[in-house]
Amino acid sequence: MPRKPREYGISNVYHIVLRGNDRQDIFYDEQDRYIFLDRLKENKQKFDYSIYAYCLMDNHVHMIIKVKDEFLSKSMQVLETRYSTYFNKKLNRSGHLFENRFFSKKVESLNYFLLVCKYVHRNPEKAGMERTENYKWSSFKDYINEKDETNKNKIIDRGVLLHYFNDNLKEFKKYTLLNDDKEQM
Repeated sequence: MPRKPREYGISNVYHIVLRGNDRQDIFYDEQDRYIFLDRLKENKQKFDYSIYAYCLMDNHVHMIIKVKDEFLSKSMQVLETRYSTYFNKKLNRSGHLFENRFFSKKVESLNYFLLVCKYVHRNPEKAGMERTENYKWSSFKDYINEKDETNKNKIIDRGVLLHYFNDNLKEFKKYTLLNDDKEQM
């Protein structure tokens, strides 16, 4: 049975999930995560898209991005290929690292945008790994780090999400950390 065609939205904002093949881990150590973030940053620049949230789990990655439809599939293909090449070489292995094609869901409303960003940031806590505010591999730390207001060398584009909290980090943090179970995706 042929797979469904990818759905594109008018906002060009998507919730993306890259999952390990057979749900295997795609990150074994911090170096792997740093390499993935470097590849992501390069990919973002190459395909000129915005990243509003991300979270690196052990066997999958969540991202909220804004990308032109014509670059969505190609940019994710390049990201997956570049990281897989690194990972396979490191472990002297071959074959697929990621399962099938990446998951994408269009984000068409403000309410869903806020909810899915919260979901992505809270993912480690929901999985019982670590508290949201302490998790090192999520963009939440980039939002709440007031020491670097310039967002220099960061991957995310902070302005859009923070705009909906009137650029108030305390309100953003309060909203994200509130465990109200509305962020079930």
